[in-house]
Amino acid sequence: MKPLAMKKKIVMKKSKKATRGKRTLSKGLPSFKVKSKPDSNTIDNNDTIDNDEHDDFGELPCDTILAFQSIQANSEGLHIPLLGGRFVQAVLETQLFQKFDENHASIIMQEVLELIQNGQLIRMSCHDEGQTAFTLSNDYIAAVWDAHQNHMLECRQQENSRMRPEIVTWFVSCLKEWKEPTISEESMEAYWKDDISVQSDTDQSQSKISFRDAVIALVKLQILMKVPISSMASESHYRFWLPQWGVVLKQWDKARRNMMACINRSSGGEISETNLLNFNRHSCVSTRFLLNDLVNRGKVNIVERPFGKFVRRVATSEH
Repeated sequence: MKPLAMKKKIVMKKSKKATRGKRTLSKGLPSFKVKSKPDSNTIDNNDTIDNDEHDDFGELPCDTILAFQSIQANSEGLHIPLLGGRFVQAVLETQLFQKFDENHASIIMQEVLELIQNGQLIRMSCHDEGQTAFTLSNDYIAAVWDAHQNHMLECRQQENSRMRPEIVTWFVSCLKEWKEPTISEESMEAYWKDDISVQSDTDQSQSKISFRDAVIALVKLQILMKVPISSMASESHYRFWLPQWGVVLKQWDKARRNMMACINRSSGGEISETNLLNFNRHSCVSTRFLLNDLVNRGKVNIVERPFGKFVRRVATSEH
């Protein structure tokens, strides 16, 4: 693929609301058609980041963000569902590198690290997929508030079980400070103690929030996932998560296995790329994303024929 044009820097525009999508099954995997405006009955409660507190993330390196936006525009990311049929997209690290030639890889790697350090990208684990996914920080914040809103709706009849919004506000305010793949409990507690707003008891009708209660609430909300403690770890660590992220990863794995089974059933383990992309697998994962993923994993090759492109299974001996 031809590399995107190099530019020095562009300034990130204000993020739009989390996109409202619509699935269709007319061709290939369900696609998501973006509407210009959400329906009037869409829940509107801190689930967007159109405010000064979350918009000012500074400048974004041009090449990486353009690649990110290109993947999102083509609905080739992993779609994480939100309330009201909306979604945000996570993009794999390998997808970003596929947009450029090998000579550009080191630049993109540096830019990705800068984006993380500047708090503009959130790194999300893919568990045993052995890959790393990213969301734009604004998208992640929108999804966090969406998770809070969903929790409030579920607990409408149980006042005592509701999530205190101060906890989510504190968590969002600390995102730019947490730059590693996991967050230590010690680090979180230090930021908690430094935050006067969560320490002060401004509402006499509610009890003071303890750090332990805050961590339990964030894990229950599924915006943090506790990392299994290893023999080498001296304290608990957490990774960034979202309520539907685990479901998305399972759908990705299932869709990939379905595509591989389709290729294996074809004559000689080879199928027309056009036919494969038109094959209907009931999944919310982009067909093109799945094919690129299989190519990147070395499971299939794209073979040029005089009459078109074909997808060929890679024999075990070829690995």
